[in-house]
Amino acid sequence: IETAQDALRAARRARQPALEALGLFRLSEAQFRSGLGEAALHNAQRSAALFETLGDTVWQGRALWAQAHAHDRLGQGAQREQAAKQALALAQAAGDQLGIGAALNILYREHHDIGQRIKGLKQSYDAFRAAGYVERFSGPLGNLGLTYSALGRFAQARRLAVQSRQADQQQGNRHSLVAFAVQLAM
Repeated sequence: IETAQDALRAARRARQPALEALGLFRLSEAQFRSGLGEAALHNAQRSAALFETLGDTVWQGRALWAQAHAHDRLGQGAQREQAAKQALALAQAAGDQLGIGAALNILYREHHDIGQRIKGLKQSYDAFRAAGYVERFSGPLGNLGLTYSALGRFAQARRLAVQSRQADQQQGNRHSLVAFAVQLAM
């Protein structure tokens, strides 16, 4: 958070609105990942609004994704879904595979319709692969694993857990692996 705050201050000193919008986005992401939902929501909303005025729909969509995560942290499911759907629409219109993968993952990871959840998470994984964004592969894989585990399809759940773990190991991401293992054990 401190590094993101420093970057935002530097962007403001440079008086470059695109850098400020990106700084707000990065600060929001750091905040929602640290459990600071209110602050994350505020900064994501400011980022999305600034990117909209700049006409940058790719980053506007990504800021809406951060907004969806902040709503999720705050337990605001309807608002999370609305922001994720807006992020998805912008990402699809721009052909932003990274944005599509991110929006689909948060939109479908807890979807009440299991069939839609599986389909959406597979599409999320495919979008991240199309974007070449290995770091994010483990998210939808882990969520698929949790879904299959809840359905009692443990062989598939284990296979996805291994794939998720391998993706995390390739990126040196230990936090995601630990969180997934704890959730899978429940």
